[in-house]
Amino acid sequence: MLNRRHFVRLGATGLAAARLLPRLGRAAESRIDSHGRRRAPSLVHKLLSTPVTGFPTITPLFAASFGAGSGPISLVRTETWSDFVFQVGEMAEHFNMVLSCYTTIQSMNRTWFYGAFQPGAGTAFLMQTADPNEFQQAFTSNQGTMNLVDFNICWQLGQLMYSGYWLTSGAPKNQTLVWDLIFNDLVNQWKSLSASNNRMTRIQA
Repeated sequence: MLNRRHFVRLGATGLAAARLLPRLGRAAESRIDSHGRRRAPSLVHKLLSTPVTGFPTITPLFAASFGAGSGPISLVRTETWSDFVFQVGEMAEHFNMVLSCYTTIQSMNRTWFYGAFQPGAGTAFLMQTADPNEFQQAFTSNQGTMNLVDFNICWQLGQLMYSGYWLTSGAPKNQTLVWDLIFNDLVNQWKSLSASNNRMTRIQA
């Protein structure tokens, strides 16, 4: 799998080369060396072979859905999972707010956690693991006692991490978790579960 930093580096370098080519004129034309081999223009060769230093900064673009309602809300951003768990506890203890959803993104070689909170109460359980079987076991063991409010699967320093947020609030819902599916298989699961009076509440790629 291509490292994201390398992908950004190649994309930025290629874009810079593409913008320079129209300005190079004849200097951008390939040349024939003394052995009859075609060579790239020196300026382009230098541009493509010069290493890019430093980490790229990714500016995330966000999307959100809203429903009718009122009352206090809060948004939290942290740089580590441990800080995120601490913030969830602080919001519950001091402000009587619970997590309604969260997401992650990698930037500057770090993983940032973004969470939205709303008024509520209940016992929360958060976990993060690199073992998908452990996450599945946690989901199964919490069935009937807690609701999986949100989950996230993301890359952190080259490792795929699974995290979830459960809450005891109201009657436990009958939830089903499916993953590791190509889109056509996801559609088939959606049709099958929808026919059994289930509604998709979360999707992630």
